Amino acid sequence: MLELLKLLFLIETVALTAAPIGIERGCSVSFHQVISAINSKAHIFVDVTDEFSGSEFIGPLDTLKAIEERFPQGMIVIELSNSDSGRTITLSSVSYAVGDGQYRLVFAEQEEIQARAEFDTIRLTTNTNMQNILVYWKNGSV
Repeated sequence: MLELLKLLFLIETVALTAAPIGIERGCSVSFHQVISAINSKAHIFVDVTDEFSGSEFIGPLDTLKAIEERFPQGMIVIELSNSDSGRTITLSSVSYAVGDGQYRLVFAEQEEIQARAEFDTIRLTTNTNMQNILVYWKNGSV
């Protein structure tokens, strides 16, 4: 119970982009900001809502299908690295989330990120043009 309370008070979301950005196909963008995980469920999410502005979907399953077709597995690669330790991990598993009018790509490590892991460089590489996206780090989850 104490662990759950700690998580509820310590979990936070950090915006890695202060404003929406665009990334051209074949390009990378790096964010130099220290982030840390409080548990193994830490992840990066990319808000791609503007990519679908003006689109009308029948329901949530139709929406998720459209997002998955636009951004299939492997289309975007995210690497987290720590320059002190030289450790780099690739967030290779993407899932899709919709709700409250927002469309998100959620990137997590298949082996799970180690609790208290710290990173100082986040690199996002895309094989498609992306416009008006926002990138966030969530340091854990329950």
